[in-house]
Amino acid sequence: MENALAGLLECFKGDPASASAVALELIEKFPRSPNIPVYYRKLAKTYASSDALKRQYLNLAAAKIEERIAKASELDEVTLRITSEEHIDLLAEIYKELWRYADAGEAYRKGAGLCEKIIRDNGGIASNRHMINTTAWYYMGSGDLEAALDFFERAEPGAPDYWPVYSGQAKLLAMKGDFTKAVTLAKKAYDIAEEVAKPRVAFVWADIYAANGYYDGALSVIADAQDDIRSTKSTGSGRSKKMLKQLDERREEYERAARDRTMYPAGG
Repeated sequence: MENALAGLLECFKGDPASASAVALELIEKFPRSPNIPVYYRKLAKTYASSDALKRQYLNLAAAKIEERIAKASELDEVTLRITSEEHIDLLAEIYKELWRYADAGEAYRKGAGLCEKIIRDNGGIASNRHMINTTAWYYMGSGDLEAALDFFERAEPGAPDYWPVYSGQAKLLAMKGDFTKAVTLAKKAYDIAEEVAKPRVAFVWADIYAANGYYDGALSVIADAQDDIRSTKSTGSGRSKKMLKQLDERREEYERAARDRTMYPAGG
């Protein structure tokens, strides 16, 4: 029934009164639904008739997510997963809509803490590798790059063969200006990445070179990644062709940047 009513909610986009009634019915009939914050936000953004009502619905959505973060140990598995993986970003967006910009960073910090608790309570990093990037992303969203980097470093022993750990560290170290270590970790991520992920890592690795003006290094990474794709059994697949095209576009971008730097050197 909830899915049916949620479908009606989308159908009534041109009829705010009917849509609002359906959204309120969803909230009333399914108060324990993981999607309650989403329904409140839909009411606020699409169907609220005044700024005061909009703020009321946004505050209700935020309060529900805050309550779930605070009572995480009492949540069912589905609600906990959706809260930790989807509703932290939603909470930060709602805070911004309410002009509570300082609280947006705090939402991400709470999200990172929630993810760390879930990881600890469910077998550690080795059993929760899928949560590594999400947790680091939340630390970054809070503005604490050091905490994100520290988390990646703590995650490494539990996931020594998991390329996102090294790719994530590489990006953060590049942001901090540690070029040498960033390149080293990006290469390590590329070397251990599965075939399907290598192009993604190649973009990270090449961008670190390019951001520091080393276009030869960036172009070399792109060329190697293309060679690796062409050497695989799936070289003729649609996905491989798409990745080769994207790598070509990035190569052309680097070549233009290198030419521009030659023609218009800084201070010239």
